[in-house]
Amino acid sequence: MPLLFSNRRVGCSTVVTRSVTSCRPAKLGLRSRRAAEIRCSRSETFAGLTDRRQLLLNIGTSLLLQQAVSPGIAQELGGVQILDDKEGFGQHAVRQGDLVLVHYTGVVEETGEVFDSTRGGLRYRDGGRGVFRPLAFRLSGFPQPGVCEGLQQALVGMKIGGQRSVLVPPQLGFGGAAVLAPYAGVPANSVLRYDVELVRVSALGPDAMMKGMSQCSAGGASASTGNCEAVEPAEFF
Repeated sequence: MPLLFSNRRVGCSTVVTRSVTSCRPAKLGLRSRRAAEIRCSRSETFAGLTDRRQLLLNIGTSLLLQQAVSPGIAQELGGVQILDDKEGFGQHAVRQGDLVLVHYTGVVEETGEVFDSTRGGLRYRDGGRGVFRPLAFRLSGFPQPGVCEGLQQALVGMKIGGQRSVLVPPQLGFGGAAVLAPYAGVPANSVLRYDVELVRVSALGPDAMMKGMSQCSAGGASASTGNCEAVEPAEFF
């Protein structure tokens, strides 16, 4: 007689949603027994496929949830690892060739020592007081004085107001040479961590980007820090 099972194995059958005939029919002829065995085999195959599909679905869902609740999982961007990424509010995503105005803090990952920063609050190597002044430069894809290739790569795709924390490998940092940075020395072959914020971006040149910043110069020995803390995010295209 038909037996009703609920998500459990009896004999050789796994019943999922409906009644099935027992896999060990009693007192049946050879032909009837063979037909019952075929039905049993098909039932097992269907149940097995259902179980595997459900398993794959569960795995996929778990991975999606893990990504949703673990924003700190590192992502790759041109060889740079993005540890944290807070999206900005601008309309334009930074690309190579753009002129940018940024705040950043650079740290030697192994020691935790700050070697460079635009945010001030520390003492330079020579004992002078660090100043709060954003840095302007053009994304060229090539190392520039004080701006390694990895820091430039970290800015690609950002919008004004956005913030990122990244890890830069030695080959995109300062390489195999020791470097004397404003706040500390950087040992050869160091992994660097940058916390960077995009303040402004321009495709119209420096005059447009530096609008309203006459008292906050971009750097240099005679640089001024007046009004630097009042600089507001902006984009010029």
